[in-house]
Amino acid sequence: LVKSKANSQLDGKGLMSTTFSQERTIIRLNALQNPSDRDEQEGFMYLFMGAMQGIRNPKAHENLIQRDPHRTLEYLALASLLIKRLEEGTA
Repeated sequence: LVKSKANSQLDGKGLMSTTFSQERTIIRLNALQNPSDRDEQEGFMYLFMGAMQGIRNPKAHENLIQRDPHRTLEYLALASLLIKRLEEGTA
């Protein structure tokens, strides 16, 4: 979803760091008008990057099976939050 909205060829952590960086923001999650806005943008950039590196990549590159239903719900909750914020963001 990020790749499509950002119209980017990048993947994973690099896609997230490029798309949500403050230097050349492709998708803005807020107006970026004050320190709190910039902190939020940066914080969500790290959440998106971490989701790619810490959750998606291990499961995509290894033969891992998620067996814990509680952890599965937590991953789904995080994914839901990130998708909602992405949908609210402006490109």
